[in-house]
Amino acid sequence: MGEQLADFGSNPPPLMKQEPGEEAPMKSDRDFLGLIRKEIDSALGWAGTRLAEARRMNLNEYFGNTRGDEREGRSQVICRDTFEQVEMLMPPLMEIFTAGSEIGRYIPEGPEDEEAAAQATAVANYVLRSEDGFMALYTFFKDALIQKNGILKVFWDEGGVATRETYDGKTFQELDVLLSNSDLELLEATPWVPGEGGEQTELDPAGAGTEFDPTQVFYDVVLRRLPQGRIRLENIPPEEFIINRDARGLSHRTCRFVGHRVRTTVSELIEIGVDPSTARRLPSANSVFTSDQDAIIRASQDDGNPLLFSHRTDTEKIVVVSECYILADRDGDGVSEWWKALVAGDYGQQLLHSEPCDGHPFAAVTPIPIPHRFYGLGLADITADIQNINTTLWRQFLDANYLAVDPSYIVLSEGEGENSTPMVNLNQLVSTSPGSYVEEFKPGALRPLERSSNAKDILPAFDVHSAMKERRTGLSPESMGIQPEAISKHVYGAMIQTSAAAQRVGLYARIFADTGVKDIFRLIYKTYLKNPTQKMTVRLRGDWVQVDPSSWKDNWDVQITVGLGHGSRMEKVANLQAVGQMQQVIGGAFPGMVGPDHAFNTFAETVEAMGFKDATKFVLDPAATELPPPPPDPAEVALEKQVQIEAMKIEVQRQKVEVDRYKAQIDAKAKELEHEREMKKLEVEGKKIEYDSKQFDINKAASGGAR
Repeated sequence: MGEQLADFGSNPPPLMKQEPGEEAPMKSDRDFLGLIRKEIDSALGWAGTRLAEARRMNLNEYFGNTRGDEREGRSQVICRDTFEQVEMLMPPLMEIFTAGSEIGRYIPEGPEDEEAAAQATAVANYVLRSEDGFMALYTFFKDALIQKNGILKVFWDEGGVATRETYDGKTFQELDVLLSNSDLELLEATPWVPGEGGEQTELDPAGAGTEFDPTQVFYDVVLRRLPQGRIRLENIPPEEFIINRDARGLSHRTCRFVGHRVRTTVSELIEIGVDPSTARRLPSANSVFTSDQDAIIRASQDDGNPLLFSHRTDTEKIVVVSECYILADRDGDGVSEWWKALVAGDYGQQLLHSEPCDGHPFAAVTPIPIPHRFYGLGLADITADIQNINTTLWRQFLDANYLAVDPSYIVLSEGEGENSTPMVNLNQLVSTSPGSYVEEFKPGALRPLERSSNAKDILPAFDVHSAMKERRTGLSPESMGIQPEAISKHVYGAMIQTSAAAQRVGLYARIFADTGVKDIFRLIYKTYLKNPTQKMTVRLRGDWVQVDPSSWKDNWDVQITVGLGHGSRMEKVANLQAVGQMQQVIGGAFPGMVGPDHAFNTFAETVEAMGFKDATKFVLDPAATELPPPPPDPAEVALEKQVQIEAMKIEVQRQKVEVDRYKAQIDAKAKELEHEREMKKLEVEGKKIEYDSKQFDINKAASGGAR
């Protein structure tokens, strides 16, 4: 039951009651139940309707079950066109959504929201991968391809089973660490100290009259691990889902009622909070619900039968419960609000619980939407007539070949009526084996019955219908790359065919992405916001970060990354390599236009297209790493060196000129000093001559006086 119905809690609010003579502030439960029953009665999806019959036929054709017109002794082969087309589409479709590192991404509304949006994206993708999201999407898509629409439910599950855990020989510090976990609840604790010979001596928990070393006390404890709430993804069988007849979509304003009808037990109802006495009085499920042929056809593949359930009268009694979501005005303000209601009975005879809510938890996809309608067409719808025609043709072809290999015979008899005597041994004729003989009593008594055969005309008809099927679905062995003979075709024609098929697959993927898958991400985000969640640790851009969903904004837009939207994986790798080469050319011609972030983005896309999840395993993300400065351009280095050489030459020339000027100054100074020296020499010589002249005059005067 926990996998089918959301838990209303252990103490659900009581149903609203109107006291006699008191005017209720909202509609009574009786009126509300009447409104729900009216919507259930008129909803789409009931067994026996044309929609249910079409889904049943599609499921029968997918499994290749008999059509009901088989004849004894004739071929009963079933052509499996629906199965082949669905299974041919599923691998590329799943690869488109799950091959990349992200299925969807939340779009921030401003720069301040980028980090929170990235965290929410990491959490949502983690939920899809940890909650068996691959199989949830696989079933989601396959239901749509076979039975028109796939339905998936996203809800918060408070259920789970508490587990009992035992720990022996723990110290007080170790016990304190265990009890710090909010998921664990202490049930029993037995303290003891080691005695002589390794024996354990239990202590009085109160410690009365006992002296001991606290460091030598150990504890044997029994703990209960409480279940934690988490998001659940549940695929809803199409026959269990109902929606108001005029709804155009789950997110469209015309959607006012949706419901999920399930078979459950009285015990499971009591477990989710329904009053035990009320649950026990509920009527047993009758054939209205269990006659849905879809479940019978699925169960027949493994010899099961949903009709063969136990008719118990205790708490395991089977009852039908509908979890309904309806727009209704219960407070009399003239505005309808969403209400969640749990009603029991094949036709919703009893209201078990109701509470206001903020919408329904369902997402839906259909591969071929019909404008203005909720239900579309599946691949089974557009291949059903071709499968029936091919089945008829195959039976005729095989019957013709059977009769050609083992024909009927005309047997000659003598006499008439009961007295006639066959002229051959009938026992030998009936039990013939290869190489055996039939005894003939009269020549010509046995001859084959000649029949006209059109077997040679049937084979071309298969080609006609195969081409018709390919035009309808866009899928063929050649276009999906699984037909060896396609290699011999003209290369250009093969490329066109493959591209056309890729576009058709891409269209299916885009329709799924922009409808049901986008709604799944919105429901995951909304479910985290409105339920108490603990902080979690997720890997974001190569680092482990702590995420607190309570800090997210009320809503964000969602973008679904549909992986390889067109072409093959290797085509995308080749395209990205071409982008990388263009980046190198642009970066060389216009330095600065292509930075580390651009190069990393190209590399990351290429790695993802190759099938790897995380590009940071191979190179560092420049946005999260402080990169060293890039090496200088060799041309710039050469130019800088040339400039340095020229500068050095100029400096050498300048120094040479300076030296020459200095030498000239020295020479001039030397000449000046030489001149001064000569002048001083001449002055000295002049003074000497003057002195000698005076001395001569003195001597002359002295000699004259002596005479």
